[in-house]
Amino acid sequence: MTTDLSKLTAAATKWESMAGEFRRLEGQYARDVHGISLGRTWQGMSADAAASRSTVTLNEYEAAQKEAKAIASLLRDAHTQFVDLRSKVRSVRPGSPARTISSIPGRTPGVPRAATPPRTPRASRSKAISPAVRKPIRPCEPGSEQVSKAAGRTRPSWKAWAVVAVLVTVVAGLLHAYRNTNVLTADRLCGGLVSAESADAVLPGSGRVSAEGGSDAGNPLDTTCEVAKSSVVLGAGKGTLSVRVSEERGDFPFVDGRWPDPARASFLPAPLTGGVYEYDGWVLLPDKCWTNKPVILEAHSSEPVTDSTAFGALLTDAARAVAAEAECGDLPKEAETPLPPRSPQARPASEGRLCGLAGLSVHGQVPADSEVLEAGQVAPADLWSCTVFLGGDSRSPAGEEGFMTYSVARDPLLLAAIEKAPGTRKGTAPGGQEAAVVEPRRIVVPCAQGAAYLALQPGLQYTETRQRHPGTPSLEAFFEPFVRSAMETFDCGTATR
Repeated sequence: MTTDLSKLTAAATKWESMAGEFRRLEGQYARDVHGISLGRTWQGMSADAAASRSTVTLNEYEAAQKEAKAIASLLRDAHTQFVDLRSKVRSVRPGSPARTISSIPGRTPGVPRAATPPRTPRASRSKAISPAVRKPIRPCEPGSEQVSKAAGRTRPSWKAWAVVAVLVTVVAGLLHAYRNTNVLTADRLCGGLVSAESADAVLPGSGRVSAEGGSDAGNPLDTTCEVAKSSVVLGAGKGTLSVRVSEERGDFPFVDGRWPDPARASFLPAPLTGGVYEYDGWVLLPDKCWTNKPVILEAHSSEPVTDSTAFGALLTDAARAVAAEAECGDLPKEAETPLPPRSPQARPASEGRLCGLAGLSVHGQVPADSEVLEAGQVAPADLWSCTVFLGGDSRSPAGEEGFMTYSVARDPLLLAAIEKAPGTRKGTAPGGQEAAVVEPRRIVVPCAQGAAYLALQPGLQYTETRQRHPGTPSLEAFFEPFVRSAMETFDCGTATR
């Protein structure tokens, strides 16, 4: 009862800080180690092997963040439960005070009780007691009033029991509503930035939605909040949703290792810029909200999100609330249905029209006996990404990551974010056309209906294929035909073949 339960929240805060430190280290490792193996200065089999191993380490940093956040969530949940239980114990009223010798009629403290004569057996008791003694006490006789009062004290009337029953029912109902429903929950959480109704729709099952955290010093652009669903009902809903506002590099959906494969994303339609995955989601805030880097509102669920529309609605509503609070732009109040990938599983690729791009093919560049599969969106679209797989064991790490991922972005806000990427310079596309070069195999080219960002990202399957088949072409040999097909599809001028 006297244990300092604040130690639990203090430990949770330290675990959250550790998650932040893991994220910082992840970014540093991605920039100073993993990024080197993907650059132009280091190429060949050794670079591919280093990229493969450093990708595994990068994923371990991401996993460590999730584990640290999960432990913090467990500690905060334990604190909530213990505080609630302790308050219940303290609220219990003690029963009637125990009787002391001084409260017993006819007894004097310090004087021993007189010896009690032996009781007469029940069978002979009626004979031993005279009829006069057995005569019942009538109400008018002495002592009858005391008996009546004593009976009144020890036997409450049915009305009293009815009142107690009603009170217990009401308290139990309120407790059930508080612990298992959102009847007593505020309409908005996280300092008013997250809708409780939207969070309830995203987190699975039924239960009470609560939140900890919010904006730092009233600045909505510095928000970190943990939304949780819990219930004492067996088999009811559970889960947590981490919501925060953070800075990102412009093309983060396609290159940031802490985000899932973009080919698995369901992108939000215009005028929004965002995407949702099975566990994660993001929305790019208006450029007036940016300072040094683009700013996004992101959310990460501990449980799979089965309703992408509900997830998109939560992200849109929260991003709109952040932008309105910070007075840095307007966003739609309601989100339309996100555009999902063509199919959740890899499907056979069409020869000569890989990922929906006319003329794109990997025939002759991969082993002849390889089955070519594709997963993701299909061009043309303002935001799309497609991952190519070589048939085989999809359960292996390389099989899950795929052979090559092609991405195209024509969304104006995302293009503005990409242009802010450090190191972006003027250059040329593989066909000789003018382009802005963000990184090797990541360029922005002018097109008839606005610029287009073209990116190619190799997967672990490409590294394994080069190790087993030394004749596998370099990444530039895959990037050049992709750029040609994309520029023709999106009317970006004529590229030299």
